[in-house]
Amino acid sequence: MSDKIRSYAELRELIRVSLRIQHPEWVKSDGNSPVCDFYDARFAELLGLVPSREEEAELPLGNRVEKPENNAQGN
Repeated sequence: MSDKIRSYAELRELIRVSLRIQHPEWVKSDGNSPVCDFYDARFAELLGLVPSREEEAELPLGNRVEKPENNAQGN
């Protein structure tokens, strides 16, 4: 990756890789990371790329962002 981030996709990937390196305990044996998924969804929400949690309450269940199963955020 170059020194400059040129797109949201590059920034998102950099954040995801960095979180996985800093917190390998967040990555399940199958390679999935619910905590990273949660942070990714929250970041997109803060940027206004997805509906806010208030707007989300009106969406069907299948479209809601799921919180991670464990509370690894408190580490």
